[in-house]
Amino acid sequence: MAIRVVRDDAAQRLTVTVTGGMTTAETRELMSQQLAHGTWHYGVVYDLERMTTSPNVDELGGLAGHVDMLSRDVRRGPVAIVGLSNPQQVARVGEYCERLKADGFHIALFASIAEAERWLDAQRTPNG
Repeated sequence: MAIRVVRDDAAQRLTVTVTGGMTTAETRELMSQQLAHGTWHYGVVYDLERMTTSPNVDELGGLAGHVDMLSRDVRRGPVAIVGLSNPQQVARVGEYCERLKADGFHIALFASIAEAERWLDAQRTPNG
């Protein structure tokens, strides 16, 4: 498992590239670190094209609850998820996205990094 995070303060964006497996505990820790480092409001691209694991419905529900908890005082930035190809995985993560959207979060699935970055750019407010 390898998780690489690239921080771009000018664009207020994080790019998270996962190679191999990523547990829900690692995902929660990554999210908690975002809040601790003052980047919770940044846009995030999750590049999951090389990820070899897939969270189940209960794990995704737990992650959504974690996002809700972390977002009590600071609004969560938009999240773009890229690289899902397994239809079951797309369906599960799509349901997770819909739950978060219902709570007012900006999250979407994309086929390419370029498409995700364009969407994140459009999510930014004129003040940055």
